[in-house]
Amino acid sequence: MSTTAASGVSEKTIALDLLNSAKQAVMLYARAINEAQNQQLRNVLEKQMMDAVHYQQSLAQFAIQQGYYQAKMEPMQMVKQNLQEASQAMGYQMV
Repeated sequence: MSTTAASGVSEKTIALDLLNSAKQAVMLYARAINEAQNQQLRNVLEKQMMDAVHYQQSLAQFAIQQGYYQAKMEPMQMVKQNLQEASQAMGYQMV
């Protein structure tokens, strides 16, 4: 297990903290999209949410490959579930 020299924080801790933050970001973007009244702002937020979903997917794959995270489902299935939950939070169906 590797640690950062300066702080002694493990790579696993960093990876899992980033993964949790990425999951929260997706849900926060969904909430912001739901609240936004301006369509241009909604479009920007939707793109940022999709970027956050892809970032989460990358982090999840890294954490799984390193043995830091035991996913209950395949990473792509996890991303699809997160997108579905986000779309429900925004009040519309994703295709």
